[in-house]
Amino acid sequence: METQTLQLTPLLSWRALRHPQYQRTRRWYAVTGAITVGFLLYSLFTQAWSFTLVIVVAIVAYVLVHRRGEHEVDVIVTEQGIVIESAFTPWIDCDRFWVIRTPMFSELHIRRAGSYQHELTILTGAIDILTLRTVLRQFLTEDVERHESILDKISRICKL
Repeated sequence: METQTLQLTPLLSWRALRHPQYQRTRRWYAVTGAITVGFLLYSLFTQAWSFTLVIVVAIVAYVLVHRRGEHEVDVIVTEQGIVIESAFTPWIDCDRFWVIRTPMFSELHIRRAGSYQHELTILTGAIDILTLRTVLRQFLTEDVERHESILDKISRICKL
C-alpha cells in the first residue's frame, strides 16, 4: 500500500541499504567461477539437464540482481506502522520482530501476519539498536529466541 509519509508522525527514521553489500575480491570471483564451471561441466558430462538449467538460471539471476547495485532506502517507524521507501505496512498486518546482529551489520526483521506474507528485512544503519527495539516493542512482540537462519549464514559467509 502506498502512502505519503507527510501524514505520519515519525518516531524513528534512518537511511540504510536494503541488503548487505559485500566486498568481493578477485579471488572470490575466481573461486566462485571455478566452482560454477565445475558444476556446469559435471551437469553436462552426466547429462543432468535439469541441474544444468538450475545452474544457468542461478547465474542469470545473480547477474541481474547484482547488476542494478544497492541503494539506500528511507525507513520511518510511526505509531501506525513502518514505511520502507514509499511502501507503508501497518502494525496490524505484522506479527513480531527481531534483530539479527552479525559481525558486519545488524538487520531488522518484521514478520507479517498470515502464512502467505513474507517478512520485511532492512539493515539498521547507524540507528541505536536498543532505541529501535524499545520503540518497536510498543507495537509488536519481540522474538528474542530468533537467530540468523542457516541460509542467511551461508549467504553471508559466501558473500552472496
